[in-house]
Amino acid sequence: MKKLLIVLLLMAGCLGVWAQKVPTNKYGVRYGDSMFYTAMVGNFRAGLSVTIDSNTRWIEYTSIVANQPANNYVFLEGAQTIGLRISTPQDSASYYRYSIFDNAGKAVVLDQKLNIATVQYYNHIALFNLGKFNIDRSSITIKLYNINYRSNVSSVVIYNKPVKPAQLKFTALYLTDKKGESGVEMKKQPDGFKFKLHDSLDVSGILLAIKSIDVTFTYHIYLKNLSTGKTTRIGNNWNYRYMGALAYQVIDASLFQQPGKYELSIVPALFNSFVVRRSFPSKAVKMHFTVLEPEKTYSRKQFMLWLSLGILAVAAVSAAIIILQKRRNAKRVSQEKNQKLQAQMQLNGVRAQLNPHFVFNALAGIQNLMNNQQTDQANRYLSKFARLTRSVLDSRDFITLADELALLNDYLEMEKLRFGFTYRIDADPDLDAANLEIPAMLLQPLVENAVKHGVAGLGTDGIIKLDFYKEENNMVLSVTDNGKGYNSAQPTAGMGLKLTHDRINLLNKLHPATPIDLTITTPYTGTRIIITLNHWL
Repeated sequence: MKKLLIVLLLMAGCLGVWAQKVPTNKYGVRYGDSMFYTAMVGNFRAGLSVTIDSNTRWIEYTSIVANQPANNYVFLEGAQTIGLRISTPQDSASYYRYSIFDNAGKAVVLDQKLNIATVQYYNHIALFNLGKFNIDRSSITIKLYNINYRSNVSSVVIYNKPVKPAQLKFTALYLTDKKGESGVEMKKQPDGFKFKLHDSLDVSGILLAIKSIDVTFTYHIYLKNLSTGKTTRIGNNWNYRYMGALAYQVIDASLFQQPGKYELSIVPALFNSFVVRRSFPSKAVKMHFTVLEPEKTYSRKQFMLWLSLGILAVAAVSAAIIILQKRRNAKRVSQEKNQKLQAQMQLNGVRAQLNPHFVFNALAGIQNLMNNQQTDQANRYLSKFARLTRSVLDSRDFITLADELALLNDYLEMEKLRFGFTYRIDADPDLDAANLEIPAMLLQPLVENAVKHGVAGLGTDGIIKLDFYKEENNMVLSVTDNGKGYNSAQPTAGMGLKLTHDRINLLNKLHPATPIDLTITTPYTGTRIIITLNHWL
């Protein structure tokens, strides 16, 4: 740390008053229980080091202070105590004098020599410890000079007071005419003050006056054109003449020549080298004004010309909108057609997987009967399978409810030969089975699962029940078995349920007006799968 301070001291020969933050962690360089920030005094090759306590929430500095070229400010928040140390060349330490003033401007130390009892030396640099100072919600000013240059006094202000909004005292339009300059107060209005730039008097600017405080330079003015969003930084070059305890600035009218709404903001901010170190937008004070359009008069010829151009413009825009709308509609129709075509192709793919899935399961059943020497049962199974295959391989997407009932009855009769279970199919007589169409083989994979995973091991105790009924304008299909039940949290390796889910999702894409829902419930015993064909009737 000492080496770093020496390098900074040697670099300060041609600089004014400035503060250097060493950015190696959140607050600076830790030295014991303190953080180091250095304020240099130019031309004298002397520097002031400030240490802060752990209560400090942030620390910033600024060395560019309007109308205060020899002043340097170090801003803190939350600090309780600080430590001060002055660094000078060893061979000229006796030439320096310093003074310390408290928050009220009272001298704590006045024109004091550097105390040799506190000195430490490092590479021809003398380091003098000035001690610790209470700075809770307060400020301290340190003035330092060389007795050979008494007129060149540099100041460092350590400022630890809350940031407050500016107190805007009044705002006025700055006017000029043949008689000279005058001002008109901009009184508050609900939607902002309104004026014309070129009226009986020409507006040359806007005057803002605020209460002057010890850090008025931290208040920066910004002008925002609310129509374009462009923001111009006016700055903090406040004037203190003529108005006593007030500071003022004039915003030149060249910055708001364009008619429209504007916003003036006075924002507390800390700058260094023209870069914002810290800003406090929540403490901003804002006012609004509107520059009105100048009044214009038109001849009859000009009016007719503008009217004709307006009619042509409306006609052109209307034609463009109609053409654009037609193109959008054509594009939307094409996209919907492509989406339906893609969904149909995917649906055909799922059907293509369902058919061999059914055929392979049936062939496995025949093989099982043959292996168990049940030849008669296998022949009857094969006979029913041959008739059933013709329906399964049918390429139609939709079949009548009567055809679906016949297909399911043949399948259950066929599987009953293998496993001996009983089944029942109940269809609501209000359903027009001969004319009402549903997706082909919609229940087939679910019935296969009921046989294979539900009742296959129960023999004659197995029961499968199929129900077809209506609820308002919905058609409900259910498959119930008295098997071991279905655990929805446990993944299954079977394809039947997955293919059914995929098929329903694709059907819903193709027919969004009549969506299909599938739910699985587990009663006290067995499994119940319900398919609801919404708005089907």
